[in-house]
Amino acid sequence: MKCLETLIRSVSGAGKGQKNLSNVKYLGWQDDMEPIYKQTTVLLRVPKHDGLSLMVLEALARGRQVIWTNKFPFCYYVHSYVDVKNALLQIKEHQVLNYRGARYVIETLNEETIITRLIEIYKSLRRRT
Repeated sequence: MKCLETLIRSVSGAGKGQKNLSNVKYLGWQDDMEPIYKQTTVLLRVPKHDGLSLMVLEALARGRQVIWTNKFPFCYYVHSYVDVKNALLQIKEHQVLNYRGARYVIETLNEETIITRLIEIYKSLRRRT
């Protein structure tokens, strides 16, 4: 756990019962994540169960590296502490913004693209009836 203790600086939305670490600032629930994203290099999201997280999309759209327990384009997929540690070490070694992740979110998950896809699905369903 020492690797994470030296790399993680702040935690947003942490629940009760979190271990208090001297070098970690627990921010609690945040209504406005923009100032936090500006100071963040990596989003570490490791819940046991998760859907498509808006937090992940927001971080990717801002070019942040994302470590997540779900498989998603341009994210580091992890399922153990060792995976998290290895992802953090890779990110620390390369220290670049996640331009491909930002481009993916902006180009494929924007409102116009989603509406166009929904219309195509609707039309294909109508043709079947």
